[in-house]
Amino acid sequence: MKRILVVANLYPSKKDPTFGTFVKNFVDEIYEYMPEVVVEKSVISGRTSSALIKILKYIRFYSVTFYKLMLRRYDLVYIHYISHSIPPVWLVSKLKRLQIAFNIHGDDLLVKNRQGEFFLKMAISLMKTSKLVVVPSDYFAGILINIVPDISKNSIFVSPSGGIKQSFFIRESHSVDGVLRIGYVSRVDKGKGWNVFLKSVAQMKAMGIKVQAKIIGRGTQVDEMYAMIKELEIEGDVKYLGPIPHDELPKYYCEFDLFIFPTTLFESLGLVGLEAMASGTPVIGSRIGGLITYIDDNKNGYLFEPGNFNDLSEKIRIFCLLSDNEKDNLRDVARKTALDYRSELISKRLFNKISEIYN
Repeated sequence: MKRILVVANLYPSKKDPTFGTFVKNFVDEIYEYMPEVVVEKSVISGRTSSALIKILKYIRFYSVTFYKLMLRRYDLVYIHYISHSIPPVWLVSKLKRLQIAFNIHGDDLLVKNRQGEFFLKMAISLMKTSKLVVVPSDYFAGILINIVPDISKNSIFVSPSGGIKQSFFIRESHSVDGVLRIGYVSRVDKGKGWNVFLKSVAQMKAMGIKVQAKIIGRGTQVDEMYAMIKELEIEGDVKYLGPIPHDELPKYYCEFDLFIFPTTLFESLGLVGLEAMASGTPVIGSRIGGLITYIDDNKNGYLFEPGNFNDLSEKIRIFCLLSDNEKDNLRDVARKTALDYRSELISKRLFNKISEIYN
């Protein structure tokens, strides 16, 4: 019987069910697509605001991972979020032979500090000999090759972040009451563009366009967000809902006439944009990173200059001027785009590839 160890520093807990949802989905899909495999985990469950508790969690995480790898045999060690999960795996790899697969996420390659650079060097030394390095988009595969030019091209496998679950493919008629409903679903953090979103709402209001905006997500800049809402005098036009469990997001996507993705970061993919498209909601997103791999300008949404709220407002205005038939066509193409990212298709391909590796 085959055995797989999944290593990740993000995993949901009862108190924090949205933390590392993608990793949990991956583990659940192993049971579904590879029932013959025994799955074990070494993970950190839930967030913590205490620096001391966070350090203790990492000590335990690294210790458990090291113990499992040293004392047990695994046909495959599958690592998520490599920049924080690699140290014990790297250490054991110096002592015994491991079959390692890497699942790369955005911050894994685009590291922002010396600690990240140090861990990335550890990972690169192992990626060069790995038979499987999973990236979320062709765009990010290019970044990987630039950073690790001597990596085997045959080891790189594009798999779009688990794909979109069937529950997101909901189709409902959009309102016709003259109010434009727009949504933002992301972290309220630096670089995510929530400030660009709010400035655009204020500009829409000044242009006489009735807007109802909703912001979904947690982050470190919530207080700054509330201050800007007050400063722009759009308290009655914006509603902050906080974090919403992933499986409840479809009903919100369906409410939106437009989904706004105003990030200024080089997102590895940006799955939330595709989830919005699944419900037939066009996306206006920044012309940056993985977003350009699925937003087809003027076909299923619009692209705008990152950080430019004037350009974002102009794209929203263009949408508002479309006829009902033109809007419906935009929605149809958005939904068709999302169909290629259905989780059953994406997961089947990925787990077929994993089976090839450990066999």
